[in-house]
Amino acid sequence: MIKKWKQSELNRIYRDHPELKPVPIKSLDTVVIEFLKLHEVEVMPPKNSRAGGAIAGAITGAFGPDVGGDAFLIQGQNKQTKLQEWTSWKQWALSHKDFPEFKKKLTGGAIKKNEESERKLNEPEFVKKWTAYFKEYEAKEFARKTEENKSRNVSLLALLVIFVGVIGAANSPELKRYLRNNVMNEYIEKNKGDKPIRKIDPASFNNEKKVGSKKVNCNSPVWKKKPICN
Repeated sequence: MIKKWKQSELNRIYRDHPELKPVPIKSLDTVVIEFLKLHEVEVMPPKNSRAGGAIAGAITGAFGPDVGGDAFLIQGQNKQTKLQEWTSWKQWALSHKDFPEFKKKLTGGAIKKNEESERKLNEPEFVKKWTAYFKEYEAKEFARKTEENKSRNVSLLALLVIFVGVIGAANSPELKRYLRNNVMNEYIEKNKGDKPIRKIDPASFNNEKKVGSKKVNCNSPVWKKKPICN
């Protein structure tokens, strides 16, 4: 039975067994090009040229669609000619009696090497060893991530407790009373001038009455002219 390793698993195996990495195999076109060179034929398969299309487009922009259309037509004809030439020589190479042996020499070593690596990757003992390794690794990773999630949740809970505590302290009557008294004392200290001011009872600021359309504190000591509250 052939073992289908994941790419991530193969990457890990290759770290310990770099000799098992697959060797690139030359494509058929590459082999054909090399074979034709032996027979002093220099020909290449045509490629899509963005540069050629850009040049034709530039000609269209500079001289109009008629001239530009001719440029595109010439470009297409050149590509078709190269394609026909390549196809003819490729067929000639593939039908040559020496080509199969040449191809075998050029690609046979890589193919054989990859086949040997594939057999090694599917040996029962090799599969058993690495399957156990990956199972153990996955179990450790699961435990590590679980522990990380627990730590993250504990940290979030601690931040929530601190946040709730701060909000609760900010809304406490004692803190509000302290801040109000502190503001009043700062105001007195700033505006008392050279004359001493008697100590103010904060409770006197709570004695408010409506005079006319305004709400005033009749017991406030800071009035320059005390309002008529009666």
